[in-house]
Amino acid sequence: MAQRVEQGIGRGTRGGADYCVVILTGDKLVGWIGRKTNLDQLTASTRAQLKMGQEVSEEVTKSTEVLPTVLKCLDRDAHWVAYHASELAEAAQAAPVDELALKIAAGERKAFQQQRMGQYEPALATLEKLMADPEVAKDTERTAWLSASAARIAYQMGDDARGQRFQTNAFSVNNNHCPPRQRAPYQPRPIAGKRSQAIVKRLMQYERRGSLVADFEDAIGNLVLHASPRQYEEALANLGSYLGFEADRPQQIHEVGPDVLWRTDAPFDFVIEAKHEKHDDNPLYKKDHAQLLEAEHRFKGMYPGRESVRVSALPEPVADQKATPAGTFALRLADVNRLAGSVREMLTEMTAAPGDEAALCEKCEELLVKAKLKPEGIKTAFLKPFTRVWTHNLIQ
Repeated sequence: MAQRVEQGIGRGTRGGADYCVVILTGDKLVGWIGRKTNLDQLTASTRAQLKMGQEVSEEVTKSTEVLPTVLKCLDRDAHWVAYHASELAEAAQAAPVDELALKIAAGERKAFQQQRMGQYEPALATLEKLMADPEVAKDTERTAWLSASAARIAYQMGDDARGQRFQTNAFSVNNNHCPPRQRAPYQPRPIAGKRSQAIVKRLMQYERRGSLVADFEDAIGNLVLHASPRQYEEALANLGSYLGFEADRPQQIHEVGPDVLWRTDAPFDFVIEAKHEKHDDNPLYKKDHAQLLEAEHRFKGMYPGRESVRVSALPEPVADQKATPAGTFALRLADVNRLAGSVREMLTEMTAAPGDEAALCEKCEELLVKAKLKPEGIKTAFLKPFTRVWTHNLIQ
C-alpha cells in the first residue's frame, strides 16, 4: 500500500523541474495516510509533502477556496515555492534502517530458496528458527505470516498434520489468513478495560487526528441494507471496537457463538445476531429467536458467570406470535445508524480536544456519558423491546 501511494503521487512528475498538485480522496486512503505506523513506511520527502498537504487542507474551509489554493502551486506563487522548498529541505534525511525487517527478509529468502530446491525440512527449520527469535516473536502479525508460509511448505512436502498446525497458528493471530481445515478452539476475549483509554489509545495512533474519523467511516461503511450478511456483521463488530469494546465475531471465525460479540466494561456483554436483510414487515420468527438463544447458550459456556444482553439487529422490533422474545432486545437498523452517528460525533469532538492522554481520557469519559454510549446507556437509548405481530394462515 505504501508503494502504491508513493507511485501514485510520483506519477505527476518526471523531473526536478516538474510540478503538480495531487488530490487524495476517499475515507480509506485519508484514514490510511493519517496513521503513524503507515507514514513510517513512506519516504521522508513523501511524508513531508503529505504533512504540508494536510496542513493546507485544514485551512481550506469552503469549496470555493480549493481552486485558489491549487493555483498557488500551479502559478508558482513565490511564497508557496519557498515554503515547499524549505519543508522538503528539512525532511532530507536518511530513514533509519529497520534491522528486524532485514532479518526477517533474509530468513524468508533463504527458506524460499530451500523450498524451490526441494529441501523442505531445512526450509521449515529456517522459518521455525526465525519464528522462535524473541525479537521476531514480539511481532505477532509477522509471525503469523511466517507460520502461513511454513504451512504451505509442509503441505507441499505432504505433511498435512504439520501444515494444519502451522495454519492454525497463523489463523488464530490473524483471521485474514486462510482458515485451517479444523478451526482452532475459541479463545475467550478479555473483559474490556476502561473504554476511554482504548479510544484515546486508538486516537494517538494518528499523526493527523482527523484521519481517525475517515477510518471510522470506512470501517462502518457496510452498515447498509444492500451489504452482505458477512459485511454487515463485520461493520457491526467494527462499530463496537470504535466504542472501545472488545469486539469479536465468534461464529464467522470459530463457527461457534453469536454473529457479533461486544465485551464491555459493565457487568454484561452484548450478544448480537444480525438479521439486517429482513424486510420491515418480516418479524422475528421462532427459528430466529432460537438461533439467538443458542448463541447466548454458547456465550455462557465461553464466559461462565458473565451476564449477557440478547440483541437482534433487524429493521423493526416485531416478533411472530410463535416466538417468545421476553428479555430479548431489538437494535433497529435506524438505531444502528443513530448509534453510529453518536459515535461519529464523539470521535469528531475527540480529534479536536486539547491536552495530554490523561486529559483526553477525562474528556472521552464525559462524552461517552453525554451521548449515552456507556453500556447501560446504549441499552436504554438504542435498544427496543419486541412487540408481537399476529399472522393468519389463509386457506384457499
